[in-house]
Amino acid sequence: MSRTADENDTEASNSYALPTNTTDSVAAAVANAAVYAPIVAWAVAILAGSAAYAGPVGASTPNLPLMWYDDVFVRAGPFLPLAPLAFRIVASAAAGDSVRTRRRAASLPPPSRALAVYAAVALVRLGVYLVGRAASSAKTSDHVFLGAAVAAAAHAEAVAAATVFVGVLPSIIGSDVRGGGDAWRAGDGVRRRQGKVAMVVTAAAAAAAATTAAALFLLQCGDSYFTAAYFHTPTETFAAAFLGLVMLQSVTMGAVTVPAARALGASAGDFVYGLTLRSAHGSKA
Repeated sequence: MSRTADENDTEASNSYALPTNTTDSVAAAVANAAVYAPIVAWAVAILAGSAAYAGPVGASTPNLPLMWYDDVFVRAGPFLPLAPLAFRIVASAAAGDSVRTRRRAASLPPPSRALAVYAAVALVRLGVYLVGRAASSAKTSDHVFLGAAVAAAAHAEAVAAATVFVGVLPSIIGSDVRGGGDAWRAGDGVRRRQGKVAMVVTAAAAAAAATTAAALFLLQCGDSYFTAAYFHTPTETFAAAFLGLVMLQSVTMGAVTVPAARALGASAGDFVYGLTLRSAHGSKA
């Protein structure tokens, strides 16, 4: 008696797929790395810059390879995260009603929510800046304080865009998971409904968003390093970094970064599971 396709799918899943605890471990590892690795990088930039502080004499002849970025940052700092966000909007629009997008929609903050969070953070930062100006206070680095907001938004967008990119891959390669034979064949259905072009546009826009956000984050880390090394005392730098963490970065992380990281981890775990399931189907063919 011949086997049905669903029976073969089930056997392949049971025999070859990774255990649930393994995929859960992958998800947790990816989520934790997405949240904490950039925070560590930001802290290292601040600490290294403060440790290299050269004082007023060093600031008179500094080596500033990122001066070009600093000029852009001073003029358009709060608006810089809108670049990767724009790419993510394109990716989300192109993804449409894909199976994978709906599955992660509950945990991945949409672009509209991210924009509202970034705007609120920008208003808080502006309020603190105006209060400081009114009080004639120069005990913190406004440059580092604003940098904390930009770095946090860039971090959040990098994670969110990576989630979209990883989430759309199964629809491109036909390895949707977590549902036996029907889920395995859902990749073909998604491609039929949305078309290959839509999938490619989604992946390309998400990759552009992640790359732009990652570049912005690294540039901001570099700019903050040179700011701490040449233009503000360690006390001023640490005060600004602490205020930025409490008043700006914590808001963005709680509202956008952490939910996006959880969605990224879940998508990464499913993707690893799908690759294993795909290999199992290939071996059974």
